[in-house]
Amino acid sequence: MKRLLVFVQECLTCDSELVTFVSRYAVWYGRMLSPIGRNVLHCSLRYGFVVRSGSELNCQVIRNFYWQSVSRDDVDKARILLELLFVRLGNFRLSNFDAHSLIVALCTE
Repeated sequence: MKRLLVFVQECLTCDSELVTFVSRYAVWYGRMLSPIGRNVLHCSLRYGFVVRSGSELNCQVIRNFYWQSVSRDDVDKARILLELLFVRLGNFRLSNFDAHSLIVALCTE
């Protein structure tokens, strides 16, 4: 979603008047009639921000909205899962360790 919002921001501030016009219409007027407008609306509803005329959708703003919407417990589980996947793929090595059963347990809680 961050990639989409950064792309939309670049379109909204583009030097091309045509690109700027089309993207502004999609975001502020077309909304559900436009794939870009629909996606921006979805992001704004999911992360709880309002897209206003002239507002900036920079990476830090998007990152802050994302981290506010994710629980600490989910972040911790994702980090553990990442390490277990590294073990299972052979990037990390542990002797006599069954990464698969722990991955299944984490994903089915």
